[in-house]
Amino acid sequence: MINTPGSKKLQHVKGIFYFLLLLFCMAAIFPSQRLFAAKAGVTWKKRDSGTTKGLRGVTYGNSTFVAVGDEGTILTSADGVIWTTRASGDTAHLGGVTYGNSTFVAVGADEGDVGIIFTSADGVIWTTRASDIALELSGVTYGNSTFVAVGAPESKGYGGFGDNIFTSADGVTWTDAEDRFNESLTAVAYGNSTFVAVGWWWGQIITSPDGVEWKSRALWSHVWQLDLCSRGDGGENPYLARRGGLDVQVFRYY
Repeated sequence: MINTPGSKKLQHVKGIFYFLLLLFCMAAIFPSQRLFAAKAGVTWKKRDSGTTKGLRGVTYGNSTFVAVGDEGTILTSADGVIWTTRASGDTAHLGGVTYGNSTFVAVGADEGDVGIIFTSADGVIWTTRASDIALELSGVTYGNSTFVAVGAPESKGYGGFGDNIFTSADGVTWTDAEDRFNESLTAVAYGNSTFVAVGWWWGQIITSPDGVEWKSRALWSHVWQLDLCSRGDGGENPYLARRGGLDVQVFRYY
């Protein structure tokens, strides 16, 4: 192939494009304290979160955005632009937050990797709930009048099964789901009358109509981590992000 001034310019433009794509993928893979807001979901603006802690989950309910993260960090905002730090009363690492049944529910784990759950009516005043869950909780959602939280199996390994899916009607009292998986589940979402949970290793995807009985749907052996996102009101089908190294792909669940 003969390099002409035009072809060199095209290669330069391609290089810039792939560099920007790499930055986007890294931002998706590695959480930070960055907050972005957009009215149409297309044009985004960086917002000052007011914290240097890593943020790992966000939801919307009761006319309030709530974001949670490391060391018990909880932020609230009425518009997604101006954020206020709220006191959780704990230093637990919070991995997920959702809204349903007039209640915010945040989940995570303390320094001993013991599950911890917070609830709030307004996102400002939070109450710690006794979860009796001996594992790290990483994700939570609400749908079909049910809260569903997921995490890592109690075995902490890859060979044994353990309780890693929990349900609650009010965010206070939690029950083990009937089905168990030896997969560290990282996220869960609800849409189209279906709960969808995804795993950290080997790309496991499981679904459930009620949060109690689950079926395995997919397994990608070369995938590192799967994440889910959905609208806070549960009115939209969840989106699935597949991560393998710096490879990020997005799928729509129907």
